[in-house]
Amino acid sequence: MGIPSIQNKLSEYELQRLENIRKNNAVMEKLGLFGARDSLVANLQVPTPKPKQIQLNFSRKRKQADPESLRRSSRKAGKPVAYTPDALDEVVANAERPKRRRCEGSLANAQRITQGLSDQQRASLDGAQSWLDDMEEFLLHTPHGRGYKTISEDNCRTVMRQVRVLVSGTGITYRHWPDNVIFGENQPVTLSSDFVQLYGEAAQFENKYGEDRGHGWLLRHPITKLLCYQLHRHDAVAK
Repeated sequence: MGIPSIQNKLSEYELQRLENIRKNNAVMEKLGLFGARDSLVANLQVPTPKPKQIQLNFSRKRKQADPESLRRSSRKAGKPVAYTPDALDEVVANAERPKRRRCEGSLANAQRITQGLSDQQRASLDGAQSWLDDMEEFLLHTPHGRGYKTISEDNCRTVMRQVRVLVSGTGITYRHWPDNVIFGENQPVTLSSDFVQLYGEAAQFENKYGEDRGHGWLLRHPITKLLCYQLHRHDAVAK
């Protein structure tokens, strides 16, 4: 089938349309627009996007806590710690207990603590004044006792509270003891006191009226620290 036979089947409108296309193509070819068109079409082609590589990061960043929300103890915040008489047994029950350990000098210290000082040695300390502050420094910074080590600030605060009561002679009371039961009332201790004997009296007192919930923090532990400091002061004077 030839082209003339096909054109014979087209309508007048279609024939006119084909003629217009032929004329337009002839004009564009004459002006050299076919090459520009092909170049423009090539530049407009959208490149195929490369698949995105996904990197898995399993590390988790820890959320920074607000400094204002962090818990701080009253001691570290510089605030005084207040205690009431009714809360004393709670304090001594939760107080830090020293861990016993053997180290150089511990056996010798244990023997000296058991024996204490003689009457003559204690007499050399008679008349000592303003020794409470020095005792506090000793407890915090000088190894001592059966474990031959220092104590914490909380431990020291509890000990010195009881020591000051013993030194004042007002006596130590405890809410779990019967009314009017006071240990050491009108018997102020001094640096020349016999703390080995006082320790025995405290043990008998506890056997009669009951031990504190801290198992010795009310009486026996402070008296032991007094004895340790007494030995320390005697050694310093002897030098």
